[in-house]
Amino acid sequence: MANTIKHYHPLSRILHWLVAVVVVGMFALGYWMVGLNYYSEWYRTDPHH
Repeated sequence: MANTIKHYHPLSRILHWLVAVVVVGMFALGYWMVGLNYYSEWYRTDPHH
């Protein structure tokens, strides 16, 4: 008799998809940031001042 998991806990599923969305979002953000140039408003924004 083998121990098999037929269903994952709902919290595990939520965390899995949350991490997946964050990873895809980080790739999208990185791709967007590479396209910025010096004259872009977002490039020159400094949130610390």
